[in-house]
Amino acid sequence: MPAYIDWRIEGGPRGLQGVVTCNHPATLYVREGARPHIIRPRGARALRFEVDGRVVFANVVHHPGARPNDFLGRALRLGRRVHVPSCGGDGAAASDGRLPGSDSGGSVGGDVS
Repeated sequence: MPAYIDWRIEGGPRGLQGVVTCNHPATLYVREGARPHIIRPRGARALRFEVDGRVVFANVVHHPGARPNDFLGRALRLGRRVHVPSCGGDGAAASDGRLPGSDSGGSVGGDVS
């Protein structure tokens, strides 16, 4: 998911704030976790995926679920330690790019201090 993560620094109600966003379709399931569930094909006769480099077909998959992963919160905390560029004359800073070391829809914001 790293390719889907963006960040910026913008003016907020209490000064500058960092905003971290991720627009991957599975972001909510990764952040909030998922209960065990059954996956069945829709519009096809079988599911197709790879296991250990081999292509596998299945009529049903029993997904074990996933624990929550607050990667956006970690990215925001990491961003607080990254050097913030100096502000322009109006006191607002804008910066776009990727956070180093971030591992993955959602958005998180926080004051930059």
